[in-house]
Amino acid sequence: MKIGEQWWMAQNLNFDTDNSWCYGDAPANCAKYGRLYTWVAAVGGAEDECGGEHECDLGTGDVQGVCPKGWHLPSKAEWETLIVAVNGSITEYTSGNSTRAKLKSQTGWKAHSSVTNEDSFGFSALPAGYRINDEHGYYYEGILAHIWSSTERNSQRAYYMELYYANDYANLYDDYKSIGSSVRCLKD
Repeated sequence: MKIGEQWWMAQNLNFDTDNSWCYGDAPANCAKYGRLYTWVAAVGGAEDECGGEHECDLGTGDVQGVCPKGWHLPSKAEWETLIVAVNGSITEYTSGNSTRAKLKSQTGWKAHSSVTNEDSFGFSALPAGYRINDEHGYYYEGILAHIWSSTERNSQRAYYMELYYANDYANLYDDYKSIGSSVRCLKD
């Protein structure tokens, strides 16, 4: 779907590759949410070059990573562009007219009395949660969307976009590269 000047995939990526999983190891969850990828898998890097204590040399320009040809993993700046296109600013939010409500699916989320999910643009973000690799645990299905960017913060962490069931805005945070998170591709 087109939002502003950007063309986004209408659902999370579900391409089976090393270091990717279905939430709870249940194949039905891949069909529902797409797969969860480590950041290294998402950017198409090698663990000994991009994981752990290594800063990754991704070069300049778009990072295709695990996305199909003609698509790429959005950078932090491209997530910011989406948020501005949907909401007018990065920090602006009001209940019922928020970035989060406009981007998330009308179904699949834990209910919250102050949030009405609009899915105004067809982005249909689903709360796939995430996977912590060290513990092999899955967390926050129905509560949280945690979607990677291609932008690295440092040797251990990279940026992602988060949508949460109980508030009305999109956040850009950083997390450990070993976390298994969703991927949403952006057209080149």
